[in-house]
This record gives sequence, structure tokens and C-alpha cells, in this order.
Amino acid sequence: KGLRYKFALNLRHPGVRQMMILMVPAMLGLAASRFNLIVNQTIASGISEGSITALRLANRLMWLPLGVFAGSIAVAVFPTMAAQAARQEVAEFKRTLSMGLRTTFLITIPASVGLAVLSIPIVRLLFERGEFDAAATQITAFALIFYCIGLFAQAGVWVVTRAFYAMQDTLRPLLIAVSTIVINVALNLLLRPVMEERGLALAYSITGIYNIAVLIYVLRLKLGPIDLKRISKSFVLVTAASAVMGLAAFAVSSLLGAYLNLEHTVNQIIQVGASIAVGFGVFAALVLLFR
Repeated sequence: KGLRYKFALNLRHPGVRQMMILMVPAMLGLAASRFNLIVNQTIASGISEGSITALRLANRLMWLPLGVFAGSIAVAVFPTMAAQAARQEVAEFKRTLSMGLRTTFLITIPASVGLAVLSIPIVRLLFERGEFDAAATQITAFALIFYCIGLFAQAGVWVVTRAFYAMQDTLRPLLIAVSTIVINVALNLLLRPVMEERGLALAYSITGIYNIAVLIYVLRLKLGPIDLKRISKSFVLVTAASAVMGLAAFAVSSLLGAYLNLEHTVNQIIQVGASIAVGFGVFAALVLLFR
């Protein structure tokens, strides 16, 4: 094609300067969620033996749907929202944001319900061996359940935060993120004496729900109506379908657990695999039914 690349790096270019200015608060804002987890695990060191390990493993399981699906959706919708914001296509921008949130909820809500109702079988299959015994499985599973309460919110934060970034506003998400750190520390100190590691996981979930609520509130002040009625309707329908799916998956898991010798890894795989397969089938049918 006749194209030749020529290296150039002009740090005085206004575009480069603008990028650097926007990048710093964006990095700090995105790091807040990880910082809250560090706070959780630090405070957990004062509880019973194994609490830090339980929180760390439960967190890894929570981050599987969060990192794989929510992260991918946020990255996918961001360039579209950035282009629409640049062209001042406000209606289209709101539609993209709405679609991104509804898609995120469609995936992460059933994932969180599935992780919660199958927490013990999943943790047993993945980690229970050697010094990691049935008691450790129980502690980790309960921590995972409380992490799952706020998984949808943590996922939604990724999408809503990108909406602010698309409008070249990285300061407001940072300020909100800083407030979540303060709230997370307070909740950790409040809930730890009562619920131990479960309280720390619950604190993280409550912080995430607060985060997305404030982000949406501020975004609505900035943009006006943002299709919240449609988003809320989708959220309710997906939650209802996920609840039925959870009951089906739990029933299959309990039934197989009563008949299989779960000391064998093969039987653990059958229990988890069959429960997920039935749950997925039920959820897919309900999604089609609810349209």
C-alpha cells in the first residue's frame, strides 16, 4: 500500500497531554475495588485461622464471571460510547449504556446465583484436598455466598464507569471510588465482630451496591433520564429467572449428593456439572419465555 511507519512521540501534543490528565484518576478509580479487597484480607488476619485463605479463594471464584464477562462487555461498549459522546449523540449513548448494563446483568446475576447455591460443591471440587478439609470448604463457601450478593453491582460499575470515561470525566468516578473505600473500612470494622469473614465479604458487596447506585445517580444528573425503567424491568426479570434456576440447580445438587460418594473427584464433577447443566437449561428457557 506504500505506507511507511515513522516513530514519533510528542509529549507536548494536546491529545497526549489530555490522555495523561484523564489517565491518572481513571487508574486510581479502577484500583479502588482491588484496594477494598486488600482491606478485607488485611482485617481478616485478626479473625480465625484460614480466614484470609477463605476470602482469597472465594474472591477468585467471584472474579471469574466478573473478569471474563463483565470486563469484556465493558471493554466492548466503551469505544461505541466514546464515539457517540464525541459526536454528542446523547440518545444513542444512553441506548448503548442501557444495553451494556442489561447484558451485564443477564450474565452476572445467574452466575452469582449459581455460585451461591453451588458454593459448597464448587469449592469442594476445586480446593478440598490435603490440608484444605471440609471445614475450610464450609468457611470459603459461606464467604463466596456473601461476595455473590454484590457481584451484579461490581459488574455494573465497570460499565457505568466507562460511560463517564467516554465523556472524558474521570474525576467523578474517582471521588465516588474514594468514598467506597471509607464505607468499606467502616463496614468491615462493624461487621467483622458479628459475622467474621462473612461480614467482610458482605461489606464488599454492600460497598459495590453503593458504588453503582451513586454512579447511576450522578450520571442521571449529568445526562437526564437514562432508560432506568427498562434496565430495572430487565433486572427484575433476570433475577426472577435466576432464582428459579438456582432452585433447580440446588435440587439436582442435593439429589446427586444423597446418592453419590462425594469423596471421589469424578462424582464431584458429575454433581457440579449436572447441576450447572440443568440450571443453564432452566435459565435459558425462562429467558426465552420472558423475552
